[in-house]
Amino acid sequence: MSRLVVLIFALMIPLSTVGQLSQGKGELEKSVERRVEVTENKTIFTLFCLLNLGGYDAENNPDGMHPVRVRVREQLVHTVRPELAKRIRDFYRQHSSAQPSDYSVVAMSTSGPPDFRFTAEWPEVSKEASFAALVDLPVLLRELYTSAPIEEIYAGVRPDYRKCIDEYRTAVLAQVAKVMAYCRTSALSSAGGGDAAHAVVIPNLLLSFSRAFGFVLDDTFDSIRRPSVEDRL
Repeated sequence: MSRLVVLIFALMIPLSTVGQLSQGKGELEKSVERRVEVTENKTIFTLFCLLNLGGYDAENNPDGMHPVRVRVREQLVHTVRPELAKRIRDFYRQHSSAQPSDYSVVAMSTSGPPDFRFTAEWPEVSKEASFAALVDLPVLLRELYTSAPIEEIYAGVRPDYRKCIDEYRTAVLAQVAKVMAYCRTSALSSAGGGDAAHAVVIPNLLLSFSRAFGFVLDDTFDSIRRPSVEDRL
């Protein structure tokens, strides 16, 4: 089973019910299409601009970083104020144990650009020490977004993101039948309704190659991943 199939299976298990197993193929595909969204996200883009500027250099592709990541990093170096860049680097260094997934949960617990204000989710999220330690992250996100040309940088690479998303969405839908065939022979019926009513897959070209992680906030399962070639096959 490919990584893409595993991903869809992981997304669909918490979204499925016993009753869905009796649906026709067309109905089931429509149900999955309604509940699983593949989309861009400016909160995650801004966050990974900050992380790449701050010192996130991890890359497990022997051919190097994605061209979009290289381009964005170069633009950030030339457009972010030195004083702000230093504070971001200091913050990243001071929180060296924090993972990209930790940063992502905290960022997605805000209202997003331009204000990055914590939402009603934050009191519950902050009970986890690894997230609470990043309480000052929104301040830096807000300052980076409002003082650097983040929108302009994103506009320059958005065609690459849209192309990636379109290819990835097509692949997801194409694999639904295979996944559900697998589910019919699994213990899916014991999974119940699951923990999330909706799943959002966010391709991230500023993340290390083929890296992925996910988390649930409110009633949405967010999966942030850098798609690989195999994912689109």
